[in-house]
Amino acid sequence: MNIEVQKANIKDSFTVKTASHVCKLLEKFGFQAIFGRSELQEIPGLKPTRSTALLKEMAEKGIIESVAGLGKGKYRFRQHKGLR
Repeated sequence: MNIEVQKANIKDSFTVKTASHVCKLLEKFGFQAIFGRSELQEIPGLKPTRSTALLKEMAEKGIIESVAGLGKGKYRFRQHKGLR
């Protein structure tokens, strides 16, 4: 799936500020890179509590998926046509 198509889906699913954070993450990590809460905190303004909440929200909406075998709390963006 094209990153631009995914970004358009993200903008429809979140508030403007949250969508901005998610789009920055998608641009930085793409669909193959693995990330966790600490990587989210690299985005200016995201503190540990907000990073955790953002991961939870993205997982609930089906934008990211958990990655097994690399430690607890590791995720990557899902490639799919629509959001839940």
